Amino acid sequence: MLNILLSGSGSGGHIYPCLALYNYLKNKYNVKILIFKEIDKKIYDMNNVKYIYIDDNYSTLKKLNLINKTIKNNNINKVITFGGKNSFYINIISKKLHIDSFIFESNAIIGKANKMSYLLVNKVFTNFKLNLKKEINVGNPNAFSLTNKKVKLFNNKKITILITLGSLGSSSVSKVIEKLLTSNDDFNFIFVIGNNVKLKKTIKKNNVKVYQYYNNLKELINSVDIVIARAGAATLSEIVAYNKPSIIIPSPYVANNHQLKNAKYLLNRHCIILIEEKDLTLTKLNNQLTKLALNKDLYENIKSNLIKNSFGNNFKIIEDEIIKW
Repeated sequence: MLNILLSGSGSGGHIYPCLALYNYLKNKYNVKILIFKEIDKKIYDMNNVKYIYIDDNYSTLKKLNLINKTIKNNNINKVITFGGKNSFYINIISKKLHIDSFIFESNAIIGKANKMSYLLVNKVFTNFKLNLKKEINVGNPNAFSLTNKKVKLFNNKKITILITLGSLGSSSVSKVIEKLLTSNDDFNFIFVIGNNVKLKKTIKKNNVKVYQYYNNLKELINSVDIVIARAGAATLSEIVAYNKPSIIIPSPYVANNHQLKNAKYLLNRHCIILIEEKDLTLTKLNNQLTKLALNKDLYENIKSNLIKNSFGNNFKIIEDEIIKW
């Protein structure tokens, strides 16, 4: 039996595709997950997944030694990493030990760690097509296993909007969203605020539901008509997979401005409406939302383009590529 090491650590864009691939592979192979951040533990614990933990605060040399020890002690013969600086360290050790290794790039631009790892690995699996020599464009494993479950949170027939700004949230965008929720009675709103943000006032309206965090975001996306979101790879993959017309507000505070590049990749394929945060106002958001919700031709055209750009279940393609080396 193959002994496979996965490492998804540091952000949802790394963790969620790692979790999805783990759940597919675990019944066929001996699969271990290696993580480095305290914040990762909460997500893996919530999903009842055991992991090996190496403290990110250790020196680079100590981490390299512990990674080497982990791979040897678990007789690992295949490695798949999902980005972040520690994935580069894993791929250095994998190369040294002559172990087949693979990387997954979830964004529309290859990250710094994956760019360095690219020279060391067998293949790179991508979410967005990047036109790399070693590339296999498969989509995001996070969106291969979709739930059919829907939740009904309102007892009316209004169009329902989901607003999600990432696991930590955004204080700057939330100020505009809070004004939208208090002033707009035309639609139902579900607002997942994020762990690091608090609203100024509690909103008590029949057309508004507010959550600090919602574990199964997929079921919410599946349940609504329109999504307003950041441009993180995990969220975008679910929006595309569920073919939900969306207004995307990329975070400008991420490495290499990769969220804007993710959004523009989909914008160029007429799959989303884009509002950059620097241009965000209540009036602009309200106008774009009303336009998307009430212009049936626009809504159906975006939905059709999302269908064209969505992937099916490509777990088997990834598995076959891993085991053939």
